[in-house]
Amino acid sequence: MKKLVLIILIILIPISYLLYKKFRQCRNNYNLLIITLDTTRFDYLGYSNHKWIQTPYIDSLARRGIVFTNAFSVSNQTAPAHYSLFSGVTPVVHGIRTNINKPYEEFKLPTLAEILKKSGNYQTIAYFQGPFTLKDPYKILNGFLFKNQPPSYLKQMPEFKRFSVQDTLLTTSAIEAMGRNKNHNWFLWLHYWIPHAPYFADETEKSKYAEYYPSRDWWDYIRFMGIKQEEYLDKEYLIVRPPYLTIDGSDKGEIGFSDENKRNLQNLYAMQIPSMDSQLGRLFDYLKKNKLFEKTIIVIVADHGEELMDRTSRYGHGRNLYDTSLHIPLIIIDPRFKGKSRKIDNLVRIIDIFPTVLDLLKIEDPIKEAREGISLVPLINGTGAGPLSLKAIFKKENLAYRDAQWKYIWNSEGSKKHELYDIRKDPFEKKDLSMDNKELVDKLNKILIEWNKKGYSQVITDKEHLKKLKSLGYIN
Repeated sequence: MKKLVLIILIILIPISYLLYKKFRQCRNNYNLLIITLDTTRFDYLGYSNHKWIQTPYIDSLARRGIVFTNAFSVSNQTAPAHYSLFSGVTPVVHGIRTNINKPYEEFKLPTLAEILKKSGNYQTIAYFQGPFTLKDPYKILNGFLFKNQPPSYLKQMPEFKRFSVQDTLLTTSAIEAMGRNKNHNWFLWLHYWIPHAPYFADETEKSKYAEYYPSRDWWDYIRFMGIKQEEYLDKEYLIVRPPYLTIDGSDKGEIGFSDENKRNLQNLYAMQIPSMDSQLGRLFDYLKKNKLFEKTIIVIVADHGEELMDRTSRYGHGRNLYDTSLHIPLIIIDPRFKGKSRKIDNLVRIIDIFPTVLDLLKIEDPIKEAREGISLVPLINGTGAGPLSLKAIFKKENLAYRDAQWKYIWNSEGSKKHELYDIRKDPFEKKDLSMDNKELVDKLNKILIEWNKKGYSQVITDKEHLKKLKSLGYIN
């Protein structure tokens, strides 16, 4: 009898293990690749019908997946936007309102990387540039087991070479990381810096788009501003400070910008996009060669847009909450979407990516009720409508509200406190209707002020949330 029991156990144990392993694979058998594009506008890509810019690799992904034509960030700066992407909440909740802020000490919600790491089924990897460093004051790298940034020797390189080399090394590092983790599921986050300023087109783009290349380069315009080149560059973090050029010179003295100069600067910005696309091409070729498209969920999204003097005289980002700074590209590719690719025009937000990804991976968020973002899977499947509005913030009290029809901006500083635009009739936010719609302005203003006040306290100080996170091991 004992021998029989032993024989049965010997047979059942390996079978049970195989079934358990198979169950885990069925539950979650996809890699996750999130690619964030710094300073990339929705309307400067090939698939969004830019007049002359070609982005064949991004376009190829657009044909594979779901393209969201009305995706918006909740911030006009890099650090706040990324933390919102990885936490599913807005800056009023996590506390990073600008690139110089840190998250609230009391903010305890686990990030996407922390949840995937704790699932025990993912290698979490981050390769990045820009304002992020390995010191990670923003805590954006929490949960990433492996992380890296461009090597320090790049500081010695000429500026016009440095930034393209950084993106090249980033892609190479990503390909090597995928190669090392063939036997594991992985979550890989890549942050590409180009097309952020300074705008240097490489020789390939200069030749291909010769008719659009201006006679003056980026540094010519910087010198017009009276800015010294060595002061403009931030040597420590291998990045540059946004110039905030203006046509009327209100920021840095009289410039005397002409329409021609305006077009030149726009073209310099646009010429960065194909260089970034070519790096993505290297990445996608590796995915295709190694049959990883069939095993990987891919998200391509920008952190924010860029003012290109088309809405105001301003140039750069981090100064206002108009759509030129908030409207971003968003593409989601899932192997299960094969044959179902399409464009979705509903309004969606960068904070919706977090719950959407977990939904697609079939991984439970331990504190789902605390997130502001919602899963877009019902919208993708045609069973839901997605979010009805978005709220965005810059600094302490510059707030914006947007829905399918209205865009309202409240400026705590300056003479123009209230701005209201009918987006359906005025997509470029040219005609301010705030004086003619005071009742609506008051209503939207109240919504934003209450959101700004309550966002932090209602999510983080909830005792039940804290108790649940402690029990799950996310906090001590």
